[in-house]
Amino acid sequence: MDLITLLHLDVIFDFLQYNDAFDKGAKVIKDFSRGLNKIGVAGAGLAFIIGGLFWIFGGDDGKRTAKQWWIGGAVGLCVVLSATTIVGWFQANGKF
Repeated sequence: MDLITLLHLDVIFDFLQYNDAFDKGAKVIKDFSRGLNKIGVAGAGLAFIIGGLFWIFGGDDGKRTAKQWWIGGAVGLCVVLSATTIVGWFQANGKF
């Protein structure tokens, strides 16, 4: 019997390897980005609807305001979707 088996260090090393804090942190970040993704898509849809209402009922000033709402919704949607993609890429390719 060697010292590693006697002290059960192989079990401890396996536990530390498979229950790594980085893996847990990456899972939390990925879950958060998935939730943010759902909220972002809903928020962009709401921005497009509000912009449409301004377009229909706002006259000339409403059309300018509608364009701002649509651009803001599109930019926000791009940011949220790209953040989810970037987090997924880092989780797949980032090794510590």
